[in-house]
Amino acid sequence: MLNNKKNSLLQNIIYTNILLLPFLLITGPFLSDLVISINGIIFTYLSIKEKNFLFFKIKLVKILILVWLLFIVSSIVSEFKFFSLKSSFLYFRFILFAGSIYFVKDKLLKMNYVKFVAFILPSTIISLDVIFQNYFGFNILGITSWDPSRNSSFFGDEHISGSYIVRMLPISLLYVYWFIKEKDNNHLFYLLFAFLLISTIAVLLSGERTAFLLILLFNVYFLMTFSKLKFFSMIFSFILVFAIIMILNFSKTSYNRMINDTLNDTGLSYFFNNFNFKKDNKILHQPTLKKIGPHLSHYYASLLMYKDHKILGVGPKNFRKLCKKEKYIINSFSCASHPHSTWIQILTEAGIFSFFILIFLFAFVMKNFFQYVINNFKKNFDNMNDEKVIILGAFLITLWPLIPSGNFFNNWLSIVYFFPVGFYLIVNEK
Repeated sequence: MLNNKKNSLLQNIIYTNILLLPFLLITGPFLSDLVISINGIIFTYLSIKEKNFLFFKIKLVKILILVWLLFIVSSIVSEFKFFSLKSSFLYFRFILFAGSIYFVKDKLLKMNYVKFVAFILPSTIISLDVIFQNYFGFNILGITSWDPSRNSSFFGDEHISGSYIVRMLPISLLYVYWFIKEKDNNHLFYLLFAFLLISTIAVLLSGERTAFLLILLFNVYFLMTFSKLKFFSMIFSFILVFAIIMILNFSKTSYNRMINDTLNDTGLSYFFNNFNFKKDNKILHQPTLKKIGPHLSHYYASLLMYKDHKILGVGPKNFRKLCKKEKYIINSFSCASHPHSTWIQILTEAGIFSFFILIFLFAFVMKNFFQYVINNFKKNFDNMNDEKVIILGAFLITLWPLIPSGNFFNNWLSIVYFFPVGFYLIVNEK
């Protein structure tokens, strides 16, 4: 009996930490990393004690463990072994965190207002606060932003409010969906679209370009695959496009941030102004490289590193070390803490084998995406699962290759990358 009480207490700690996590992510990486680490330790202890290793037998989990082992090998053979191992070796805690979510799935599937407060309210408050801050210059706590083109809400000097909204969106929508299904009233699905609209506008006003492109991607994906209110989905598309156009048209700050700054930072404005169609034109000769934008400079430097370390890469987080070497310096922008592209970072820092696994995972997501679109088009709703549609969107925005991204090995980002994994495994078993 004592052991049962102890196990129940440990499970409740895991469950409570998961409920607290959306709030803790707002405070920064320290507390959120602490609770997911605690969850991982408790989950490991309970798995061994109860001899329950079902989580580790799941195919996706086996793939993630393989990737983790490749990260470690890459660190061991790298030039900066110990620096790289600090990230790669401890990366396993994020997989264990996903396991802790799966471990308390019965608790997470029971609908109550605690779930509303935990998984829906934080994103709603952040979204409304960003909109408020954009029009009044300060948020509801009086916090201002030093950059007028960025609205960071409660994150202060950390401009990640848009990233938070878009990364938490699939889990928030999933719980909105579950609440509506429990009420058994399809008219309430209009609330789901309203939630999506407010979130999209907030991300646009946050000034985070990558987050905005990702939430646009999610909108396209969601509207093409969600089976409910299909006619209203088309109306919603027009409402969304109209709202975005109006904001960009009437806000010079938003237009400059989202359009002009994007063209300049990617280097596309330089190419648009200087490219000609002569066959002998060489875009990437050295004088040109010195003028391209920051992101393209990072990519080019990364690919130069990859040419020298094709099999196992330079080691996780080692781009920041090697980019200081003269052979990899392209211009004043080329050296940074990471390459600003998940795909290029995995290729450069973890090598070709990890990159192939990334391609495989992305192909799996795209296969399901197209299957959902086909089923929707044929009105084959018997083979549709809107829960899977919603949570799979989290992997689409994480793995999408054509948008700049943060550091894959950043603690805060890794938490929001792996948060949906546990819920995907839960939904996949329903």
